[in-house]
Amino acid sequence: MINLVSGTKPVVSLVVATINKGNSLDNFFTSLKTAKILGKSKYELIVVVNTPTVSGVSKLKKKWRDYGIRFLHEPKRGKPFAINTGIKQSKGKYIAFTDDDVSVFDPMWLEKMVREFKKNPKLGYLSGNVISLEDKAYAQKVWKKNGGLSKGKSKVIWGSKFFNQRKFNLSP
Repeated sequence: MINLVSGTKPVVSLVVATINKGNSLDNFFTSLKTAKILGKSKYELIVVVNTPTVSGVSKLKKKWRDYGIRFLHEPKRGKPFAINTGIKQSKGKYIAFTDDDVSVFDPMWLEKMVREFKKNPKLGYLSGNVISLEDKAYAQKVWKKNGGLSKGKSKVIWGSKFFNQRKFNLSP
């Protein structure tokens, strides 16, 4: 999608797969707005509704229509199908993914990711600092105990040296 005001392509396409989770999406959009990410021409937000029907997000489309959010529909169930639909429709140089049940607090989140890819053109994957807001449920407690996706505030790099020293044989 080319921004009509500036005439430029977005730098980052942010793809979010959802299964008609209206409240979660609404909270997510609010966090992006608070962090001053939502509505910036350098970012494209693509929400892929991964259900047979899209009725669960029709109110959100109306509420958030002024922010340029693209709602797509992928009726074939499964997150990989939804993500691939978002990738195919993305226009940004970089593609970022997140879930619909998160809140973003860092206004520089996407810019920091872009900066890392620019510094290292061979970089294939990058994860941000993911922190559980609460740990009441068993799954949340296990997630927090094991570190989730977050490895703290310090940068961790897993390259071929890391994978080659392990018992498994994987390529980074």
